[in-house]
Amino acid sequence: MSDPATAEASGDRALTADEQHKIDEMLAQWLDRARVALSAFNDATTRTVASERRLGIPAVFLSSVVATGVFATLQKDPALGFRIATGVIAVVAAVLGALQTFLRQAERAEQYREAARSYGRLRRRIERARLLPPETRNAADVLLDELGDALAEAARGKPNVPQRIWDRAEYKVKGTTDARGVRAFSMRMRDRLDFGVGHRHGGLAEDHTRYFSGLDDARIVPVSQIRPSKSQTDSVATARQRMQEAAAGARDPRPPLDVRHDADDGYIIVDGNATFEVARQEGWSTVPVRLVDTQNEVTT
Repeated sequence: MSDPATAEASGDRALTADEQHKIDEMLAQWLDRARVALSAFNDATTRTVASERRLGIPAVFLSSVVATGVFATLQKDPALGFRIATGVIAVVAAVLGALQTFLRQAERAEQYREAARSYGRLRRRIERARLLPPETRNAADVLLDELGDALAEAARGKPNVPQRIWDRAEYKVKGTTDARGVRAFSMRMRDRLDFGVGHRHGGLAEDHTRYFSGLDDARIVPVSQIRPSKSQTDSVATARQRMQEAAAGARDPRPPLDVRHDADDGYIIVDGNATFEVARQEGWSTVPVRLVDTQNEVTT
C-alpha cells in the first residue's frame, strides 16, 4: 500500500471517498462473477466426470460380456438367440466406446477443472484487493488493469459451461438468477430437494464439512453448551450468505468457532458469534469449535 503523501509528491493523488466506493463496487461485481464461475466450473467438472463413468463402466462391462460370449462360441455351437444377444451387446458396447471417444469427456473435465483453479486464484486476489484497497489513483489503475486482464485470461480458451449449470451456480451464489420458465422452475424445485430452500431459515443442513475447514483439530460441541459473547444481529445475514457460498464452492470454508471456557463449565464465543447464530436458527445440534486461552492462542 502506497503512502498518500509520497504519491502526491510524485504527481499521483489520493482517491476520494466516492472513488473508493465505486472501485469497491466494481471489485464486488468482479468477485461475484469469479464466485459464480468457480461454482459453475466445479459443478461442470463433477457432472462431466460422472457422465464419463456412466458411459465407461457399462462399456467395460458389456465388452467383458461380449468377450465371454465369443469364448463360449468356441466351445460349442450356441443357440441362435445367444448369438443374437451377443451381437446386440457387442454393438451397444461399441457405441458406448465410440461415444466416449467422440465426447472426450475426460479431456473436457480436465479443462473445467483448470478453469475452476483459475477462477479460484482470481477470487482470492479480488478478496485480498478488497481487504487492502488502493489509496491512490495510480495504484487503483494498476490494480484494476491487473484484475481485468486476469478476468479475461481466466475465461480465454476455456470450454463453455452449459447454461443450466451456470444458472444453477448463479442461483447458489447470488440467491437469484436470470433463468426463466421451465428451467427456473426446475432449478428451484431441485434446490428445495437438495438444499432445503423451503426451510424458513434458508436450509443450511448440519453438515460441518460444507462450511468449516480444519475439522480434524476441532471439537464438536453441543449448541446448548455454547453462549455468544455479544449480539450479532447485523452480521447474521452476511454470515448466512458466506456459509451458502462455502457450501456452493464459491468461497473457502471458515475455521471452526473460537471459544473459551466460561464459569458454568460451558463455552463462550470469542470469534464467530454471527455464524453461531445462523447455526442456532437452523436448529443445529452441534457446531465445531477451537478452544482458545485468554491470550487468544488456539489450543488443541
